[in-house]
Amino acid sequence: MIAFIIKSIVCSALLYAVYVIFLEKQKMHQFNRFYLLSIPIFSIVLPNLVIHTESEVISPLNYISNVALDSFQLVDYMNYIIGVYTIVVVVLSYRFLIVLQSVLRTIKENPKINYNTSTIVLLKENILPHTFLGYVFVNKETYESQEIGDELLTHELTHVGERHTIDILLVELFHIIFWFNPIVVLLKKSIRLNHEFIADDAVINTFEDTIEYQHILLTLATWDNSNGLTSNLNYSLTKKRFSMMVKKSSNLRMNITRFSIIPILMLFVFLFANTSVSEEHKGGEHGYENAVLDEEERNHHEIEGSNESHGNENRNLEHND
Repeated sequence: MIAFIIKSIVCSALLYAVYVIFLEKQKMHQFNRFYLLSIPIFSIVLPNLVIHTESEVISPLNYISNVALDSFQLVDYMNYIIGVYTIVVVVLSYRFLIVLQSVLRTIKENPKINYNTSTIVLLKENILPHTFLGYVFVNKETYESQEIGDELLTHELTHVGERHTIDILLVELFHIIFWFNPIVVLLKKSIRLNHEFIADDAVINTFEDTIEYQHILLTLATWDNSNGLTSNLNYSLTKKRFSMMVKKSSNLRMNITRFSIIPILMLFVFLFANTSVSEEHKGGEHGYENAVLDEEERNHHEIEGSNESHGNENRNLEHND
């Protein structure tokens, strides 16, 4: 278990580093979205992956984790570790359920209207639009007076259409189970920021006025009304997000970047997967060893038989004499 934890943390850290170095600055948001979501999956699968080989090969990381385990005795502390882990999981689960219950109660207790493929929830609070699953939360007075700009609604409807809430829920559940992995916090931020890149792109492609859209965001920059499970219009309203709006990316460069990820992932398979000698090869080795032993045993019996026959001949000669 401890070896898995070590390898899982290192695996997620390296995969996230690849994202920051090679992918984050590229304007290929859908690819980045699925790459980020695959990091938790790879960090669980790769340390548990077993590759059958003809001869046992131990990767440097497996060797280091084995040495660390050999030098660190956990028998006396395992009950405490399990206890602390369980307490933190319970606390995080409780917090998650409280936030989820709050969102669901808000949906239930406020008037709703159908809008395209989503449902708009009208709130009395003076809030910015934000989304959860197929629901868009807006201020009732602002909506009825048609003061909500089309850019803002397009932004939020993109979150709905792309099902970004599913990503957020999945990474929150992963955080609850693997709370000890510090990379999860960074991963959550990157996933939410990538969601904003996607929604910003949709607005710019629809209205083709980047400057006006940036001005709208700046006028609303001080608003912050969402919780951890909703997509917020002003999440991480930073220079990085504004720069991405005007960034131009070459299709050739983006394709090269995508394909370059494949050998990197293959390298990670070698680093984190466990290897074992295949049964067929084991059988072949044992068969060869058994054949050698059988041959040696036959030679031994032949020598003994030869010595015995020579001994009988000598005794016969002595008897004749």
